[in-house]
Formats: sequence, structure tokens, C-alpha cells
Amino acid sequence: MSRIPDYDKMRDMLAESELESIDQATIYDIIRYGNMGGWEAMTDEEVLESFVEYFDSYKVPKIPLTKEEMNQEALKNEDKRIERGDPR
Repeated sequence: MSRIPDYDKMRDMLAESELESIDQATIYDIIRYGNMGGWEAMTDEEVLESFVEYFDSYKVPKIPLTKEEMNQEALKNEDKRIERGDPR
């Protein structure tokens, strides 16, 4: 599995969670006065920090590995196993 966080998915999940708890007055203010760009305008680091605060680190969505990346990962793991002298 990839170790690269899926920041777009995190942005979606954070926005959806806010939507579930937002009140009508806040929606009015956003529509009437605009906003600061929302989750899209935040850096990946800010999104990750907020996501972990809200959902916890084990729920961070990951970008799936391609077949080539999975093969490379498997080769690295096999090399490490051989270096340690672990049996198959």
C-alpha cells in the first residue's frame, strides 16, 4: 500500500464533515460574503494536520500504488529480507 497521503480525498472528507455540522447562518455568511478559499486554498501540511486532529492518523487516505510501484516495493522488501538473513 502506498504511503503517500491522498490530500484531495482528505480535503473532501473535511469539507463533508463540516457540511454535516454547519448551521444555516454560516451558510448564509459564506454565500453572502464569500470565504477564504476553503480547504482547497490550504497547504497539504495544513490539511494533513487538520485531518489528523479531526479523524485521527489511521484514517488518512492513501493514493494506491501502480503495479510498477508495487513491484519496486516488493523488490525492496525482498532485498531487506535477504540483508537480514530472514528465511523465506
